[in-house]
Amino acid sequence: MWWPSVSDSTSPGGTLGVLVLATLIAGILYGITVLQSVQYADKFYNDPSLLKLMVAVLWAFETITVISEAHALYTYSVSYSGTLFALVPLPWSLQLDRAFSYAVIYGVQMFYAVRIRQLGRRYWYLPVLTGLLATGAIAATVQGSRYTIGDPNVPSWINILSTTSAGLQIGVDVLIAGALYWFSRNRVGNLKKRALVKHTLVSAINRGVISTLLQAMITVSYFALRPRIIWLAFQMANNKVHAMSLLSTLNTRSSVDGVGHDPEIVDARLRYRVERELANSLVLAWVQSDGNSEFQSRTESPPIIPDLGHGLMSSQSSWFAKSEEGGLARYAPSYHARSTTAVESQSAA
Repeated sequence: MWWPSVSDSTSPGGTLGVLVLATLIAGILYGITVLQSVQYADKFYNDPSLLKLMVAVLWAFETITVISEAHALYTYSVSYSGTLFALVPLPWSLQLDRAFSYAVIYGVQMFYAVRIRQLGRRYWYLPVLTGLLATGAIAATVQGSRYTIGDPNVPSWINILSTTSAGLQIGVDVLIAGALYWFSRNRVGNLKKRALVKHTLVSAINRGVISTLLQAMITVSYFALRPRIIWLAFQMANNKVHAMSLLSTLNTRSSVDGVGHDPEIVDARLRYRVERELANSLVLAWVQSDGNSEFQSRTESPPIIPDLGHGLMSSQSSWFAKSEEGGLARYAPSYHARSTTAVESQSAA
């Protein structure tokens, strides 16, 4: 990875000044992630152990990165005070920060791949593609990390690998943001202006829009703003914004006895069950009317869907209306997106 050399002509503001501001911004963002982690632990204390472990590991990795960044700043500003920036030996903490930052980003991207699978079970290829792109990006990054930052003996193909990694990272974040927006595009409804602004800001974090923009800014500043290290400021903030996105997604769920309930995922599951039941009913009706095979009338009841608004089981008649046509028992839907209404009413409350 490129780093300023002695031959590069740049002012302290473009090197040490950027490092100071980058560390300050990273510290502020880290404080936000700590508050989000505390909020999660207080609100969702009965969540599955896997989720709680994920949040704990995420917090630990973020703590390591902010300590590494503070150590790097101390090295340049105190230990080698007055020394030309390019002549200071590269602190080991920057390499450590880079490793744990990419680990956080990869973990968050895989979390969103699972979430995409939960929101759109019919679109199985989207989480698969997300996982493959994220794994390819982290593999390219690990391969490029064999050479330290600023190593003069870096072969030319490493630059190509770095460009490929950056492109894959942007592609993953764009795919995640686009998929999450697509699955939730009909959930906004008629909101008031203030509520709409709040919804937009929260969605920008939850859908990974801000992290996508940061990833793009890293790539642009890395190649276009040399010899200044402005890209480092975006990179230090990138993993923390990814962590904020994941924690914000978890904390916006509703809590019942310390267990998180995600209205979007519940709504997606209900839609999938109803659509599958409706498709099975249509296929059965088509086979029965075809006359090629004889089947007994379906005696199974439609699925009992929980009423999210009251926590009780909804009646079957509210989902399907039974009709007798031509001596055949048919079930026809007597609702339109009831699950969405129930979930949104709970969310609005």
